[in-house]
Amino acid sequence: MKWVFLLAAILQAQSIELTWDRHPDLDVTGYVAYWGTTAQYGDSMDVGRVERALIDSLLPGRTYYFAVRAYDRSRNLGALSSPLSFNTPSVIRERPLPSAESLPFLVYPNPFSGVLFVSFEKETFEKGPQVSVFDLKGRLLSQGQIAAGARCFTWNAKAAPGIYLIRVNIGNRQYVQKVTLFR
Repeated sequence: MKWVFLLAAILQAQSIELTWDRHPDLDVTGYVAYWGTTAQYGDSMDVGRVERALIDSLLPGRTYYFAVRAYDRSRNLGALSSPLSFNTPSVIRERPLPSAESLPFLVYPNPFSGVLFVSFEKETFEKGPQVSVFDLKGRLLSQGQIAAGARCFTWNAKAAPGIYLIRVNIGNRQYVQKVTLFR
């Protein structure tokens, strides 16, 4: 059996999402993903019936090897796939963000416990600002376009406590601000 790996997305320097083709054997009931800094692997994760695995906590500047095995109802493991290798970047470069004083909007309260507001100074923009809320895995949780004349975006957070990113697009400019949700 030849396994086909697809590097679906590199989410961060320390995370990678692997996907693979479904095993053709109808008795397959799940998969185990393996990874490590050698082809002997050091870590594994049972991902169940899905053909994907999100591997995080990878260290920068290292080569990692990945493989997958299918298993049946009796938990008998099949053959190990061909390995896939990936080099994590050595340096993570971040763009400096503008200071809170220079942003054309205000995010408050921060930290917050349920409702977050993004308030704009100007009532009119060439095109209404777009506000997006993401978790740290890059998943979009909320999004809205500010209508002409409006000055506020409200996020009624139904998410778990943690850190989230608010991205605001105004014209061709993009701003990101980190917020903390607590309960």
